[in-house]
Amino acid sequence: MAEPQPILVTATHELRQRSTTVPPGTPGEIMAMTGSSPTYYTVSFRLGGTNERVTIEHLSRMDIHEA
Repeated sequence: MAEPQPILVTATHELRQRSTTVPPGTPGEIMAMTGSSPTYYTVSFRLGGTNERVTIEHLSRMDIHEA
């Protein structure tokens, strides 16, 4: 059985996680969804030029855009 493909997204505006900033347009993938109305997303972003990833929870549709 094939693994499901990740849902690719980009940050719509600057997001902050502790001391890390995720600039607008940074690619990421949805790792989890919670709630039904509204739905919140946990997204793992790939920071530009590095293999570093940052995961941010409790994002709304206003924070991300489907890539």
